[in-house]
Amino acid sequence: KFDDILMDRILLEQLLEELAECDPEGKRICELIMEGSSKTEIADTLQCEFSGNWYKSKAVYREKKVLDRLRKRLTDLE
Repeated sequence: KFDDILMDRILLEQLLEELAECDPEGKRICELIMEGSSKTEIADTLQCEFSGNWYKSKAVYREKKVLDRLRKRLTDLE
């Protein structure tokens, strides 16, 4: 049980480090995902907060890239 808790803590620390290395848009995308925002809501929020052309397909692409990066980090830890 203690080993599981320790491993979970290490994993969480590693993911938080990876998230800290993301650019501001990547961090915001992760926050919005955790809040349960839809793809359209993510695109709308990014459009308001970061300006530029944050259409839905661009937001979906960036979301995929951020999540792929975090998944890779998880795989590397196993």
